[in-house]
Amino acid sequence: MNNRYYKNILLITAIFLLGISLTVTAQQISVEVAPVQKEDIKNVKIVNGVIRPYKNIRISSEIGGKIDQVKVEMGDRVKANENLIVFDQKEIKLNVRKAEATLAAARANLQDLKNQPEQHQLAASKAGVKQAQASLESAQANFKKVKTGAAPEQIDASIAGVKQAEAALKKAQANYEMAQEGATEEEIQRVEAQYNQSAASLEGARQSLEVIKSMYDNRTVQKQQKINAEMKVETTEKQIESAEARIEQSKINLTQAQNNLEKAKNNLEQAQKEYERVKSLYEDEVVSEKQLDLAKNQYENARSAVANAKTAVANAEQSIESARISKEQAEISHQNALKNLELAQEEFQNPTQLKQQLVNAQTQVEVSKANKDLAKANLEKTRQGTRKEQLEASQAGVEQAQASLESAQAQLAQLKSQPKAEDLARAEAGVKQAEASLERAEANYLQLKKGASEEKIKASEANVAQAEVALESAQNRLEDSIIKAPINGLITNLQVEAGEMVNPGTPLLNLVKLSQVYVETDVSAGDLKNLEVGDKVKVDILAYDNMVKEGQINNISPVADRQTQSFPVKVLLKNENLNLKGGMFADVHYNLDQSQDTIVVPVEAVIDLDGSPEVFVIEKGKAVRRKIKTGIINTNKVEVLEGLKEGEKIVVDGQYSLQEGDQVEVISQ
Repeated sequence: MNNRYYKNILLITAIFLLGISLTVTAQQISVEVAPVQKEDIKNVKIVNGVIRPYKNIRISSEIGGKIDQVKVEMGDRVKANENLIVFDQKEIKLNVRKAEATLAAARANLQDLKNQPEQHQLAASKAGVKQAQASLESAQANFKKVKTGAAPEQIDASIAGVKQAEAALKKAQANYEMAQEGATEEEIQRVEAQYNQSAASLEGARQSLEVIKSMYDNRTVQKQQKINAEMKVETTEKQIESAEARIEQSKINLTQAQNNLEKAKNNLEQAQKEYERVKSLYEDEVVSEKQLDLAKNQYENARSAVANAKTAVANAEQSIESARISKEQAEISHQNALKNLELAQEEFQNPTQLKQQLVNAQTQVEVSKANKDLAKANLEKTRQGTRKEQLEASQAGVEQAQASLESAQAQLAQLKSQPKAEDLARAEAGVKQAEASLERAEANYLQLKKGASEEKIKASEANVAQAEVALESAQNRLEDSIIKAPINGLITNLQVEAGEMVNPGTPLLNLVKLSQVYVETDVSAGDLKNLEVGDKVKVDILAYDNMVKEGQINNISPVADRQTQSFPVKVLLKNENLNLKGGMFADVHYNLDQSQDTIVVPVEAVIDLDGSPEVFVIEKGKAVRRKIKTGIINTNKVEVLEGLKEGEKIVVDGQYSLQEGDQVEVISQ
């Protein structure tokens, strides 16, 4: 029995010792630990983005026309103000010269109006008035003479000539009879008295001839009519030239007005699009009411500019029509002036009335001289007695006296005859022309004397201002005919070639600046709150192995993208070697949060990180569960704000096999 008892005791002891051995073995769990340390920690978010040029400028044509030269090719590197495209400038330069000439003429006219007249100018103008008055008086006298016929004194003189011829005929007949019968003493005395009278008549005829010859040689009236006609021709020629110049200037103004209208329409279209865009943003509460009002004002101004441009086109067309009518009127006046000049020249070269008077006077001298010679011969014959040849000569004298009487009677009939219609019309035209010349001369004198009116000066100043605007517009068009690079950059998207015709607003090329580039990314609202403009970031360039650059946040959009619901963020990078191209991809490392010199543990040491985080701390060989308060969490580490102290050891591997108070065996630390 005792043996059995001891055997049982031994069995129980063995079982007890085995249980203790098993218990000890179960409590010693192998783990890896790490000391709690202080260090810096960051929360970095990696976002993929696309590289874009720092500037991408679309260059369009300001004018329409033919492209003369394209000085660049795709990919060329250019500098600011370098010539890129040149339009055909022939017509543009011509318009500039015309505008310069118009401005110079307008300024000269304004200066003439402002200048005070000099004394010699007033004297010359006053003399012109007197000359015009004399011309009018001469034309009126000539018209009266033509209309009423010869003057009474001329008719009286002609009647006297007829009577004188009749007396001469009677005398010749008496001499002939006396020659046949012989003369008495009384007859001899009578013949001597006739001789003395014939000598006096010859002297009077010679004096009349000198007066008429002087008038014929001078031809003062005809000369003045010719001068006036020539002045009228010159005046109408200048009126035609002026009208043609107005037509040309009006055509230039019309072209400019049409170009301005096209430009205004383009500006209106752009302003309308901008206003609609800003209005949409305002409705989304993205922009302020002030920005909306500014866009609306620009739109209204653009509409006003279109209306003004249309008015300018209508005015220019009306100016062309007005100038054309003026030209037609000037041409009609010019034709009339040429006809009047032709008549005046004809009258000057062949003065019919004076010529007839001169012929008559010369005839009268010849008749008087013949009468004197006849009277002398008759006297000698009477004294000496009649010979056969004297009798024949006396008979010839009777025949000559008869011819002189007939000539004098014909001259008298001509003086009493009615004037011709064409002579009256020519004389009346001379009067009207002289009246118009006098009116112009008087008006010019009065205007010169008192100077230009305030209204004329203002109108001239307005013409100068208009000419200056036209010149500025022509110069701007010349400047716009050369497309220059606004910045340093590279040529892309070249769309035109030399020889092409383009309209205003046509896209020509793009100019990009790549010395700096943007990386455009989309960031969620939760991450955006931790970002600020100016933050430094790391950027991985995916097209190149191991290319990492430092960038800076340059722009954060205040509005989320409607499709992605994320916020566009631009990161600025330097690109000195220009090896970064638009369209490449890059990863941007955004630092969302960071702490310095803080308690940090490996992320794998934390249990239930997203719920109630805790770690196992080793205290006296046992695992102690401890709750912690976390801060920044990244892919590798966790910031511990509460629950741990520097230097404590925590389990980083094997913690999921532990229970509170378990014995642990540290296999690595």
